[in-house]
Amino acid sequence: MHVDSNRRINQDHCGSINTRMAVSGIYFGLEFNSQVILDSGIRYTEMFMAIMDKNKMYSSQISRGLCAMSYADQMSPIIDQLDYALNKAYDIDFVNLKNIHGVTLAEVWYKLYEAAMDPKQLLPYYNLRQWQDCQPHLTGGKSLVTLIKEKNKPAIWGAFRPDQHILRSPKVASTLRPKLWNTYDSDSSSTFRIRAFAAGNSAVGISPLVLRKATGWKAHPNSKKAADKKAADKKAADKKAADKKAAVKKAAARAERIRRREMLFALDGKYNIQFTLEGPNLVDVESKPQELGQIEFTLHKAQPKFDTKNPLYDDLELDGAIISLDYDGSLKIRGVVDLGHPYGKG
Repeated sequence: MHVDSNRRINQDHCGSINTRMAVSGIYFGLEFNSQVILDSGIRYTEMFMAIMDKNKMYSSQISRGLCAMSYADQMSPIIDQLDYALNKAYDIDFVNLKNIHGVTLAEVWYKLYEAAMDPKQLLPYYNLRQWQDCQPHLTGGKSLVTLIKEKNKPAIWGAFRPDQHILRSPKVASTLRPKLWNTYDSDSSSTFRIRAFAAGNSAVGISPLVLRKATGWKAHPNSKKAADKKAADKKAADKKAADKKAAVKKAAARAERIRRREMLFALDGKYNIQFTLEGPNLVDVESKPQELGQIEFTLHKAQPKFDTKNPLYDDLELDGAIISLDYDGSLKIRGVVDLGHPYGKG
C-alpha cells in the first residue's frame, strides 16, 4: 500500500499498488510457503474485491472520465491471476466469490464490457472526479458528456482494447463471453498473437494467457466448440426423448387396438337378429309394430355375416347393409330397405 509524503494512504493508484500486492503476496506466499506473506496477499485481495461496488463497477477507476475504461480494465489480468493461483492451491472458484457488496469479480468483469458498449453507465461516476482528458488526440477537446451524446465510443474507450480485455482474462472470458473469446483466441496472425500473449504483462509480470496455456489449461466448456457440441447433444437428446415419447404413444395405441380387437374377437359366435317394423314405416300408424322375422348372424374374428339362405336376406336387401360393431358389444345395422308400401323406403 502506498503512503505519500503527506502520510496519505492511497489504496489503488492507477491499479498498480493494491492489485499488484494482492497478486505478488498470493504467489510469493504459495511458492515459498510463507504464511505471513500469503496472509498479506489475502488482505490486499480482500481490499481489491471490496473496491467493486454494488453496481458491479471498479469504483476506484471507473470515475476517471475518458480514461475510465482503460484504467478499470487493469483488473482483468489481476482477476485471472488470482483465480488461477487460488484455484490451483485450494480449489477456490475465486471469480465467483461474492464481496461485501454481494457481487462477484466475474460480474464486475462482465459489466465493464457492457459499460464500454453503453458509456452512459459512466455518468453517475463522472462527477466524483473531474479528470482531464487522457486521450486528447481522440477527444478533440470534448467532454465525456459530449462524447457520450455523440456516441463516440473510440474516444470514450481510450486505451481500452476489447481484444486485450478478453485475452487477459481467459477463464471468465471463455465462460461469460465465449463468442468473443473464440474470435480473439483463434486469430492466428503473428503480430496479434504476440500482442495477445503480452497482454497483462505490465500489470502482473506474466501474461495470464501464457500461464494458462503453458500449464495445460483448457477453455471453459462454454467455448464455441464445446457450446456447439453441447447444443448438438441437447438437440440429439431432445430428438431421442421426442422419438421415445412418440414410440411410447404408438405402442400404447397399438396395445389399445389389440385390446379392443381381442374384446371383439371374444364376441365371436352365432346370433339371431329379430327385425321389427315400427313407427312411420307402418301402413297404419295406429297399428302395432310388425314382426318381420329372424335371421342368423355370425361373427368370426369380428367379421359379420348374415345367413344368405334366409329369405329375409334378399327381402330386406341386407347385402347392402352397413354393419357397425363396437368393442363394447353394441351393433348397428344401417341401410335402405324397400318394403313395398306407400311410405316408400325407410
